[in-house]
Amino acid sequence: MQYNDLVVKATGGPTYDDGLSNYYGRLWNENMNDAEYRWLIFQGATPGELNDMRFEFLRSLGFSGTYLDMRWAFWTMEAAGILLRHNDIFVTHDGEVVWHYP
Repeated sequence: MQYNDLVVKATGGPTYDDGLSNYYGRLWNENMNDAEYRWLIFQGATPGELNDMRFEFLRSLGFSGTYLDMRWAFWTMEAAGILLRHNDIFVTHDGEVVWHYP
């Protein structure tokens, strides 16, 4: 299985971009990196450089190895339904909650 196919399976797709947009709760006026940034803050990552936040988040879940290894393991577990999904909550880049939909 290719990485993009794994993400589509985990997110429900129907495409890689659509799946990630829905997973991160992407707003109509933001790019994918901004959506992921907000999502990572909600997951407990320290605001900073996006790659550092990704690494911190994956390590916090107990993953180890290279970033690519951890990313693959994360989406494999999501595709299997093992990891919990986040609530619909939107935060600014400063971590301020601006919308919550339980």
